[in-house]
Order: sequence, then C-alpha cells, then structure tokens
Amino acid sequence: MLSHAAHAAEDGSDRISWFEAGSGDPIVLVHGLGTSGAWWNRTIPALAERHRVLVVDLVGFGRSRGQPVRLGAAADQLAAWARATGLERAAFVGHSMGGLVVADLAARVPDLVERLILVDAAGLALPQHVTRHLANVVRGGGSLPLEVYPIALGCALQCGPVTIARAAHQILATDLADRLGRISAPTLVIWGARDRLLTPAFGRRLAAAIPGARFETIDGAGHSPMWEQPAEFERRLETFLAEPPTTAGSVRVNEPAAEEEIVEALPSTGGRVASRYLALGDRTIHARLGRPTGPLDTPPIVFVHGLLLASRGQLPTMRRLARRHLVFAPDLPGFGWSLTRDRALDVPGLGRALIAAMDAAGIGRAVLVGHGLGSQVAAQVVADHPDRVLGTVLVGPTFDPAEPSPVGQVRRLLADVAHEWPSLWLEHVPALILSGPRRALATLDHARAHRIESVMPEIRVPTVVVRGEHDPLAPRRWVRELAALAPMARALEVRGAGHALAYGAPKALARIVDDLAEAVATAVRPRTDGVLPMRIVTATHRRRPAARPRRTRAGPPRG
Repeated sequence: MLSHAAHAAEDGSDRISWFEAGSGDPIVLVHGLGTSGAWWNRTIPALAERHRVLVVDLVGFGRSRGQPVRLGAAADQLAAWARATGLERAAFVGHSMGGLVVADLAARVPDLVERLILVDAAGLALPQHVTRHLANVVRGGGSLPLEVYPIALGCALQCGPVTIARAAHQILATDLADRLGRISAPTLVIWGARDRLLTPAFGRRLAAAIPGARFETIDGAGHSPMWEQPAEFERRLETFLAEPPTTAGSVRVNEPAAEEEIVEALPSTGGRVASRYLALGDRTIHARLGRPTGPLDTPPIVFVHGLLLASRGQLPTMRRLARRHLVFAPDLPGFGWSLTRDRALDVPGLGRALIAAMDAAGIGRAVLVGHGLGSQVAAQVVADHPDRVLGTVLVGPTFDPAEPSPVGQVRRLLADVAHEWPSLWLEHVPALILSGPRRALATLDHARAHRIESVMPEIRVPTVVVRGEHDPLAPRRWVRELAALAPMARALEVRGAGHALAYGAPKALARIVDDLAEAVATAVRPRTDGVLPMRIVTATHRRRPAARPRRTRAGPPRG
C-alpha cells in the first residue's frame, strides 16, 4: 500500500511531492519527461519488499505541478528535498529526463548518492531535431503495454503541453559531458535494446563518460524497460544493488566535486547558433549563442528581441554573424523558453534582466542590436549602463507618438503582413503560447508607456537606427527624428524590406551590424558634428514574388 506525502523545499519556493513504500535501504525513483512517479507503478511493489522506496515527482510534474520546470536547478531541488526528509544517503534511479537529473545530482552532491542507476537516460548532447524526436516517441510508444497509456495520458494532461515542451527544449539544450567524469558512485547504465528515442549507442557513450560505469541492455525493451520487461529490469536492479561497492563503479569513493560556477565560460560553437540555459537566482533564462572557432577581434553582439517572437526571430541574422563574431540572444524573462514567476517587467526591468543575462554569460561590453520593443530595451540599457555598451543598432523602433491609438498600431501591423515571409507569422503562434496572452498584453502596455525619444539624447555611443523600406510600424519620419536626437546616431533604410529585418532581410542587417562592430573594434567613430543624413541600403533581401519558389522547409532565406 502506497502512502502519499508532500514537502516544500527549504527555500519555500519549490514544492516536491513523493510516494513512499516499504522499508530497508532507501532507493529513490525519478521519472522521465511528461510523466510522474506513477511511471514506476509496475516496479514499486517488488522493490518495496526489500527497500524503502521513495518515488519523486519532479518540480512541474505530477503533484509537484504548478511551478516552472528548471532542469538546471532540479538536482539542487532534489538535494534540498533529501535533506528535508532526513535522507543522508541512498541509491538513485533515474529514467530518461530523470536520469539527467540524478546524474547531475551525483556529480554535484556525491555524498548523497550511494549508487546510481541510469535507465535510458538523457544527459549528453542531442541533435536538436524536435520533429525527429517526436516521431521516435510515437514509433517507440507501440511497444508499451496497453495499461501504460491511461497513465501516460493522465500525466501529460496533469502537467500540460507547455510544461512538456519547455522541459523537452531544456533536455535538448543540456549536456553534462563535463560533469559526468566527476561521478564517484558505483553506476549501472541500463538500456532497452529496442530504444528508438535514445539508441543503445547513445547509452554506451553515456556509460563511457562515467568512470567505472557498467552498461547493460535488456532485450525486447524500448525506452521504458521498467514497463516493457519489468521482471528482467528488477532482476538487473537487485543484482547491482546487492553487489559490494568495490565490484561496481569507480574506485573513487566520496571524492568531493569541484566548486562549480553557475554558468561556464561560453565555448566555441564552430560558428553555429546553439541553445543554452542560464541560472539567474530563481529564474532560468534561455539564450542562443554562436561563436566561431579561434580568437575574436570584435566585441560581442547581443540581440534584444521584440515583443513576442523572442530570440528565435533573430536566428537568420545571428547565423550569418556567428561565422566571425560572438553573438548572444537571451529570451527575456517570460518570453520564448525563459522561465520566470515574476509579473511582466517594464522596459527598465527588461533592461536589468538583459544585463543580468550578459553577466551570467560572462559578456562585458558589447554591441546591442534591438528590434521593436528590443530597441526600447537596448536604448534604456545604454542610458542606464553606458559602461556596458560600445554601440547599438535600433531596428524598427515602434510606438511612434504620431500614432498613439492601439487601433492605429494594429492597422500598421496588418499593413506589414504583405512585406514579411508567411513563416514569420506562423512562428508567432508557439511564441504566444509560451509567453501567454496576459504577459504579452501587459508587456505591450509597458512598451507603449515607455518613451524612447526621451532616452535617445542620453545615448552617447555609435548608433544606427534602421528600418525597412516598407515598415509601417517605424515610419521614415520617426526613424529620422530618433536618429537626430542622439549625438552619435545615423538613420539607415533597407530597400525592399518590411519590419522584421532580422528574419526577412538577414544579409542586409548582418552587414549593418558587422560594419558597426568593425568600427567600434578599430576605434572608428562616425561624425558627431550634427545629424547624419539617412542612407538607403540596397538590400540583398529578396522581394516577395508573386509565386514563391519551392523551399524544403518554411523559413526565411538562410545564409
């Protein structure tokens, strides 16, 4: 008979719920993505005959739902829960996403983990092809017993699709390769021989990264061997738990883990743009990072996204610039894949969050590229933190005072539809789901109340205010006026483009940003004796043709 108990973590912000059964040596079971402790129901009765079994619902899942999922903090949350329950040392079993969490725990808090069992676990870098992973989940689901489907459906409905999507994205962006070598607990890696989501080859790589780890496969099982081959799974588990510590795992016992900074130094991505998660107190910030191989001779370029689309809308331009610059684009709190419990932030608050993300990533002075709302945030950051900005590009600044009416702003937005790629508007649907309409509307109110024209005179760094030729949200007159207000600014226009230059005209915008970064790096400054005239840039942006050429996938032209 299982009993249920609930516990609030020591800091009072995260609640972890768990089931408990049996008595004896403690063993903690941690579930995978989109499930809960119920995923272990077929294993618990046999284990409870010899062990004190504690079945945990991770924060955001099962009875621990209602809180943001932060995989980067999950190991610390689990350690706080163990201390609060008086658990001094135990065996930890993690399945899939839960394996990632308990492996991180074993590396961070080695004294707590007596033995480590990883079951078809995540933890190493995964190719970020979400559709392929979803297809593998569907194909692999056919091998599960019928009784598991109601449990899986109930767990998925309990935590919700947004939580699952956020957690899945964090799994794809998490790589514990540099920490796995610190695991000192005896470790068994169990894998389903027919696992299509994470193949046995992936499991062998995981085991090879952990000192002394043993790798075993279970025939006839896929991604969830505890359901597909429960008797064999329990036999392997009990055999491993009964072995003397010296016969399994590493000979290093209780070796303390090295002190670890919250965020590691930004590594080279080989010129590609990759996802990273940054821990900022009780927030988890998602960011996109690109860095070429070799030394850098230009300052970092930090992108600040607009109202809804988050950093994803900057990707086409980032990919071009990442070939020779360090590029960094955080999702501001509450947008994209970033998590927060705070209310919608105003423009100065978003600016402070941007500086905090730069600090966490180790970025000092940078060139800021703000789009739409992001141009307001970038301008505010220059005014509030002039020592952190070397230059700025303000793209399509919105909320022209000549059109204060919300209805007029909507009319301008609709006029821009004809000048953007259709895929851009499709990107807004998941973006709105992730942020939520309430946060989007609240942030919109803050943006309308912020007056960028009052901040422009305080911007005393090289600045480019740029618009697309057909951008109705940032009229030519408005862009010229803003550029005239800043002592070191000039106005540019990209011919043939609409509002979303980073998405629809990446080559032209990348050239503008590259020119500014080069000028800043070589201490070349534009004229400051008066207002510079607007210059028309011949865009390499492709005009929308009457009949679009066929593309292999929806999206803007990529460099």
